[in-house]
Amino acid sequence: MKVRPAQLDDLPTCAQLDGSFQTDWVWQMEVHTQGAETRVTFRPMRLPRTLNVPYPLEAMVLEWDWRHEEGFFVAEEEDEILGFLDVRIQPWERLGWVYHLVVDRSHRRQGVGTALLQAGMDWAREQGLRSLMAQMSTKNYPAIRFVQRYGFTFCGYSDLYFASRDIALFFARGL
Repeated sequence: MKVRPAQLDDLPTCAQLDGSFQTDWVWQMEVHTQGAETRVTFRPMRLPRTLNVPYPLEAMVLEWDWRHEEGFFVAEEEDEILGFLDVRIQPWERLGWVYHLVVDRSHRRQGVGTALLQAGMDWAREQGLRSLMAQMSTKNYPAIRFVQRYGFTFCGYSDLYFASRDIALFFARGL
């Protein structure tokens, strides 16, 4: 397997990858308000049954990201694209945002995500970035556990971030 910068003709294949996932766990948010104090707590919660979550991708959105010539990489083996990573730079903060880290369902748990994330971190260092941020839904417990394994720590949330109205969790890692 090799990781390389994505080319324009890779994007339709990237958009066709199966980024959906299954989970038995989510991060549940609880808000406690007392007077002027508000406390927000997240905790892993086991679901009563497995949740199947789609991960829709649009080639047009991926092309927009790719045209900004930032960190867009694909992992491939024998000319088959197995996954991709899309990192955008926020230059005023010297920060990289991981917008997509997608590994096709049939190639998961084989080191593809790790190789892509490592390539993205190496690239971010070369760009002089100080940290990487990743966002994901509270439902994407597999991704939460993945980034935590690689040193990302929880640093915030937004309940107005995703169009789907899912709560977005933010994780960061210094470089």
